[in-house]
Amino acid sequence: MASEVSSILPSYLTPAIPYHTFNRMQVACIEAWDSDCNMLVSAPTGSGKTLCFELALLRYLHLALTSSEKKYLPASGLPRKVVFIAPTKAICMEKGHDWKRRYAFLGLRVEIMTGDVYAAGSNSILLNADLILTTAEKWNSLTRNTCSQAVPGVLSNIALLFVDEVHHIGNSRGGTLESVITRMFGTSDQLKQNISSAQVQSLRVIALSATVKNVGEVGRWLRVDPEHILQFDQSYRPIQQLMNPQLSDLQTASVEDSEQKGGNIGCTIGLVCLGVVGVVLAIFVVNDSSTRGRKCSSCYRTCRR
Repeated sequence: MASEVSSILPSYLTPAIPYHTFNRMQVACIEAWDSDCNMLVSAPTGSGKTLCFELALLRYLHLALTSSEKKYLPASGLPRKVVFIAPTKAICMEKGHDWKRRYAFLGLRVEIMTGDVYAAGSNSILLNADLILTTAEKWNSLTRNTCSQAVPGVLSNIALLFVDEVHHIGNSRGGTLESVITRMFGTSDQLKQNISSAQVQSLRVIALSATVKNVGEVGRWLRVDPEHILQFDQSYRPIQQLMNPQLSDLQTASVEDSEQKGGNIGCTIGLVCLGVVGVVLAIFVVNDSSTRGRKCSSCYRTCRR
């Protein structure tokens, strides 16, 4: 089942999506546009799950632009910032350049912050960017840097948190990602305690993965309601991985043939070895018999061996 992009998004936002229809997995995740709930989506690679990030971003942009009755962000940018966390710099660079190009018509300021951005440049990006793409290690370093005057204000001014490849929380680098997300939840909770909850929007988290297994446990930790934990099987892959029974039989036959050939080769090698041993023994016997009855040059007597 597919759905037209124009039937879901307002017409002025459709240029941000590089295709005209959503696939069936994306249609099932359309709540990223319809609501402000946290989401955890586990879907195969290449199924188009990154659209969940974009739908949540477009919803936030739409609400901000609707309140100002404009279709282009003002010079001050979004009221609150959006943070995208990925495990590698390569992912940040890829998504950053793509989104910077596709969302330029809305005036969205997209910046990439990785380990090669020095501290002075980091403060400028934190203050001026609307969408920040970074790694868990870089964001952890920034949010723990109490010397920077920009950090406290930025942490309390984040509306959306996008976590790509959330299954990395289970590997050796998972502790950093866990501490970053926990710190952001804590900052959001503290802000709601200090200010009336009606005036402060909770931090919205969208997390994606292709291989996370304990989706229920991870979802509870990310404060995702069970109905918003979406898991898709391999049937949602863009190219199905099907095994032809005839091809399977051919593979089995080839294995059997190789085993039979291996056995034949082993027998041949054994016969060759036996033949070589036989030739060596025959040469030894011939040499032995040819020396019998000869006279030694030293004693001129017949040798008896």
